[in-house]
Amino acid sequence: MKTMKPMAEFKQAWFAMPRHDRVTMTKACNDPAMSKPHAAFCANVLALGGAN
Repeated sequence: MKTMKPMAEFKQAWFAMPRHDRVTMTKACNDPAMSKPHAAFCANVLALGGAN
């Protein structure tokens, strides 16, 4: 996938995932080595990450 979904769709998918998966993604996006190549994705994850 090369194009990010709109935030509304991203948010819906985010909250449909198990809490454990959301926590794991949030931790991965807090790692600079991981977040740099996936900046747009991690921006959305971190925006929603506090809502675990």
